[in-house]
Amino acid sequence: MLSIQQRNILLVMVFTGIINSYILRSCVHLALTEMVVKQETSGGRDCTSSKSIDINPNGPRFEWTQRHQAAILVSFLIGYVLSHTTGHILLDKFEGHYILALGVLTSAAMTAIIPQVIIYSNWYVFCGIRLIVGMAQGPLFAGVAHIFSKWIPKQEHRKASLLAYLGPHIGNIVAYIGTGILMSSTTCWEVVYYVWGGLATFWFLLFAILCRSNPANHPLITPEEKLLLVNQTESRPRLKVSRKKMLCDWKTLGIISGWIGHSLVYFFVNISLPKYLKEVIKVNVLENGIMNSVFYACAMISIFISISAGEKSMPRDDSALNTRRCLLIFGNLAPCVCLLLAGYLECDRYKVGFLIALSGLVMGPSYFAVRSSIYDLTHNFGAAATVLVNGFGTLSYIPVPNAIAYIASTNSRQEWLIISLTLFGVTGLTTMISVWKSTRQRADWD
Repeated sequence: MLSIQQRNILLVMVFTGIINSYILRSCVHLALTEMVVKQETSGGRDCTSSKSIDINPNGPRFEWTQRHQAAILVSFLIGYVLSHTTGHILLDKFEGHYILALGVLTSAAMTAIIPQVIIYSNWYVFCGIRLIVGMAQGPLFAGVAHIFSKWIPKQEHRKASLLAYLGPHIGNIVAYIGTGILMSSTTCWEVVYYVWGGLATFWFLLFAILCRSNPANHPLITPEEKLLLVNQTESRPRLKVSRKKMLCDWKTLGIISGWIGHSLVYFFVNISLPKYLKEVIKVNVLENGIMNSVFYACAMISIFISISAGEKSMPRDDSALNTRRCLLIFGNLAPCVCLLLAGYLECDRYKVGFLIALSGLVMGPSYFAVRSSIYDLTHNFGAAATVLVNGFGTLSYIPVPNAIAYIASTNSRQEWLIISLTLFGVTGLTTMISVWKSTRQRADWD
């Protein structure tokens, strides 16, 4: 009789849990473009609409201003930062199994109630819901890392880490293309929240039935697998480091600066690009979903190739630092150039789509450069440093949607060109600061 190892079942469930989490966080960015009353653009040449897909012709649409929409988009990020940087505190009290499961369930429940709640309330209630979803997902990877420490033998860590890396990208791909298909086929935005919320709830039920927090209390695990996991996943004492010392170290701040440059481009595509494509380029919701999904597919391929090639060919001598600096500059600024050029193409949807895809393909080197810098900085506190860097990357984008709402008040092409130029300038500045402070020296606090 064929026996399926329980750790492989758990790996699949964790992988699909990450995918569900990213679907629930990203589907709103595309759905929101079809939930609001259409705003007429002004200034410059106005693009003609592509094949029209009228969403909710007789259903509810909301007269939310640009500022209201920005507040909705930012609310998730605020909640995420608040809980992401304190995830280690939750691990002192709860198993990673519960953090992942309850995070997905909370996100699913909050997402599923959005249509009914906001119809009878207002935009600020929508903000509150997204804030809760962000807080539920902040400790996601802290929980995943804790699960892996209990269930994954050392020789299988690479496989598990690869799945954890692929999950967010696949989640975003599915979120955008799936949301585009759902809305275009049903001409209804409400169905997005019901379907994704329902699927994530179904995942939670499966996870609760199939998975346990510890191999020792799993009823279906074989004695051989249990012995293997007990012997090879021994818990080590958790070392602690002062985050104040980390933040007062210029080497840490240099890495954070480089990651901010990467995050600004990444979140611009994730959060703000659907609005630009809808309001300025005038693509329909299905085309919008496809363009965003292609970006994430290209970014996933680029990052994977950059990591694989970098680990094999990165020089081990002092020239590695200059190589890493070049990778960071290219990976942060090349996507900005692509997005900037897309703004000058006016209404050519195919060329705009190509440049968006290209921006994803050239993004990978900066990801590898920053992650490599973290590994050089600390041997003992890589997880804590990564959480800190990721937190500041997310925090850096919180003011951006409001700035976009102020600058692109009429959604003209000229206004969005100013935004693209500003993005290029700020990303260039943070990247140069990172290059200036980059080093291969190990931190004193490590």
